[in-house]
Amino acid sequence: WKGQLSSMLAHFHSLLLTERAWSKQQVFACLQELTMGDMDEFIASALRRFHVEVFVHGNVVEEGKTCPEHCYRHYQDVHPASCVDFVLQVGVEESRENVVFELLIQMLHEHAFNELRTNQQLGYLCHTMPKRYNGVQSLEFSVQGPKEPDFVEERIEDYLEVARKMIVDMPDTEFKDHVDALANKRLEKPKNLKQRYNKLWSEIAHREFHFNRAEDEVALLREVTKEELIAFFDKKIRRDGAERRKFVVMVHSNADTKETFEAKRPEQPKREISCGDRLRAELPMWALPAPKLALPPPGASLFTETLGKTPAESAAAAAAQSKL
Repeated sequence: WKGQLSSMLAHFHSLLLTERAWSKQQVFACLQELTMGDMDEFIASALRRFHVEVFVHGNVVEEGKTCPEHCYRHYQDVHPASCVDFVLQVGVEESRENVVFELLIQMLHEHAFNELRTNQQLGYLCHTMPKRYNGVQSLEFSVQGPKEPDFVEERIEDYLEVARKMIVDMPDTEFKDHVDALANKRLEKPKNLKQRYNKLWSEIAHREFHFNRAEDEVALLREVTKEELIAFFDKKIRRDGAERRKFVVMVHSNADTKETFEAKRPEQPKREISCGDRLRAELPMWALPAPKLALPPPGASLFTETLGKTPAESAAAAAAQSKL
């Protein structure tokens, strides 16, 4: 991998958290045997109606109590720097929590940069940002630099206590300034047609249809108190929080190998990920965000029309629909 460390980090982050994802090696291996005939056959059959009958047993909800902390390590021999992606999942998107979470990001963005990069000099690239995968929100700290990944992780954990104290000690006037700044940012009108298109299409693509989201959520934002923000932080962000879910991806520098690192730590913590596929299979599932408009999903009419028909009649209906 000759690209930037940050792109490598993003690849493994997406690979481990996305429901359907394949590594570059897996995709390349499949390409070796793929033919145009395979593609033609796939395209012809992809849109045909199918029926799935599922029996679900085991940890399929958040209360499944799987390990609330996971760490994936990657070793490479190209870059002299290391990179850490420190992620805290805060839950499914929901208007009230959306604004509390975004207000927290508003407060941490510059503060975390000053502390982690300027004061502690953990790396030359330090970012604090929200991440959203399949309707689930996360707080992400990303640091790239010469420090060992485990040291950087511990310093970020220590920073979270510093950040909490900053919020607790924040004067009411400063808290209100942050609320006003976030409200103005959310209510800012699109500068061109493309920005407006992206905003509307995002609601359609995610099937949430909350086209007045900014106005509705800013109204909720005005109601958020400092006490509510601190309670949110203590429950989802702070170490040992009741609903904390932590995920760390580490790309080690070329000075480290798997063998030399494990020799330093013969006992690997339970949180270490050895197989990405197994992790995805064992993780509990989040529900998707509830849509603002109750529109039927794609194919719902076809499913209704074919109920009670014979398999041959259903197949004929599906084939007719695919030709439309």
